[in-house]
Amino acid sequence: MKTTRYFIVSFFVFMFGIVFSGNTFAQAEGNKAEVTFKTNMVCGACKMKIEKNMAFERGVQDLVVNLEANTVTITYKTNRTTPEKLAQALIDLGYKAETVAPCCRESQNESGHNCNTPCGGQ
Repeated sequence: MKTTRYFIVSFFVFMFGIVFSGNTFAQAEGNKAEVTFKTNMVCGACKMKIEKNMAFERGVQDLVVNLEANTVTITYKTNRTTPEKLAQALIDLGYKAETVAPCCRESQNESGHNCNTPCGGQ
């Protein structure tokens, strides 16, 4: 009798955990955003320095450093950091960090066009 009761309680605890952990994962996916910065990096060592240091910034989930376009695209958790904090981290490393307008990111990805217009400067 005790074994059956233990099994039933364990089963409900297990199912309860699955239901609520799935909800948590769905919420975490919604807390992501992406920002692209135009920087003044000039060499492979600059690229490595940014990759090495920015990957450990709070909230950073993914990082793409494009040396040819001088851009850093960061996917981050919105509940852990902000674009302003990420820009400041780049500045603290010794690089400029101008936010690239989303329209420029899209055109750069689709046509290979390199937009130098900072966010808000149409």
